[in-house]
Amino acid sequence: MGCGCSIVGNLDIGIDGIFSINVSTNSKISKGAEGDILEGPKERTISISAYPFRPGESNRTGCPTKINSQFKWTKIYSCEDDIYYYVYQNIGNISSLGDPPDTITFDHLVDQGVGYNASATTGPYTFYIGDQVSSAFSMKYDGLPLAFNSANADEMVVSLGTIATRAFLMSFSYNGGAGANYETVNYRFEANEEAQMLDGQVVQCDSINISYDVHGVATVNMIVYSDSSTLNVDSLPKLIGRVNFNIFGATATMEPVPFSDYYKYSVTMVGIGV
Repeated sequence: MGCGCSIVGNLDIGIDGIFSINVSTNSKISKGAEGDILEGPKERTISISAYPFRPGESNRTGCPTKINSQFKWTKIYSCEDDIYYYVYQNIGNISSLGDPPDTITFDHLVDQGVGYNASATTGPYTFYIGDQVSSAFSMKYDGLPLAFNSANADEMVVSLGTIATRAFLMSFSYNGGAGANYETVNYRFEANEEAQMLDGQVVQCDSINISYDVHGVATVNMIVYSDSSTLNVDSLPKLIGRVNFNIFGATATMEPVPFSDYYKYSVTMVGIGV
């Protein structure tokens, strides 16, 4: 097979300003109870670096700034649907050093004291940041190339042009101001064309455990995520591990998924395989 060679400058995915992109793909592979090979959905991690301004616009020359954000998701693989469901927990681990640009605003900003980011490895006249370090739970970015509001779950799932139609934003960072060659922003996404935001309830595939006593009575444990504060146990699958169970007892304990409208249930069912 021949090797195609492309020029980064000609890369066009339908989003302006991108100067670096990395796409990696992974799929979980396991062996089933009867030795058959099971392959999960393909997961893609996409990292993008971009200039947050249009060609010809002036670069920001204000105070130096570094902003880093990590966003919290719960990812659940469903055996029944063979897809991943995502639960956004409406919270981020956000830190800001320096003076944010006008395109970035924070919610619940808390000062953490004075911090520094200084290095003379590129020369003795390199600018450095020495300013208040702040933390926040959510942020809104109105700049280019991809705006978002981390307080709104719908804005955390975006289209990445020809790369992915549904990408879930996992982290974001900004670097700009005096001492930076140019303003830059960095995004990291997870993408799966069939993945969905959870709407309803789903059994987490890798949480299912079955044990038997000496009389052949089975105890089935599983984790269920739901958008309801009540769980209908009768709606849970009875065909598990290719065994159809006649369930005659069930209990469930519930705990809220932090900073979300969802609930996690630890379910125990007792029954006989038929």
